[in-house]
Amino acid sequence: MDYDSYERTKLEMEQVLQKHLPCIEDVQEATRHLLSDFSISTAMEKLDREDKPPEKDIENLALVARSLNKAAKHLRLVGMHGSADMANLVQELRLSGWGIGIGISGSSEPARDILVELIEKIETHISAVRNSVDPHGKSINTAFGEGPAFEKFSGVGKQRKSAARDFATELAILFNRTTGKKPTVSTDPYRSNLAYGPFLDLVTDAFNAVEINASAEVWAREACKEFLNKK
Repeated sequence: MDYDSYERTKLEMEQVLQKHLPCIEDVQEATRHLLSDFSISTAMEKLDREDKPPEKDIENLALVARSLNKAAKHLRLVGMHGSADMANLVQELRLSGWGIGIGISGSSEPARDILVELIEKIETHISAVRNSVDPHGKSINTAFGEGPAFEKFSGVGKQRKSAARDFATELAILFNRTTGKKPTVSTDPYRSNLAYGPFLDLVTDAFNAVEINASAEVWAREACKEFLNKK
């Protein structure tokens, strides 16, 4: 997150806390603490998501290399009509810092050949990366010193929303500390079991402020459970 984005998020988060927790003593410190913890949780969730068995990485890189090789072969077969605007693409790539030219002015064929060469070069690098992967590489748990008893790849199957869970739990603690009330989520049986309550409102607005793409209701309920377990 760049500085401007952080400052914008910080301001929005401060407004959320002032709206839902008007008695909060130091809104800036509370916001700093929440965003710091959220940043760490987001980083850990990303590590979890990318913690996959090395053989899967080898397999996927092999698929990428084959696809690139096939793309280069098909691109060589493209004729005048299909390659007419390729010089524009090569020019864009050059301006983006790829360090390539656009061939002879007014000729589409050199541009096409430049793109073929670029794809083949990328394929060569991808193949080299694939060959460098250790098929016996260990998971993040082992890398962090947990030991072989905890050797398990977490980035397999349905991904956990650990950042959303941790953020909602921190909000539950702050809600209790500020209001003196237990964080709860109520359900209205007369309105299609509609979830409501001040804590849910806080989590909903806070999730929007930091742009968490997850259900505020689900994680507000989980946070209530987490809070009770911590007491």
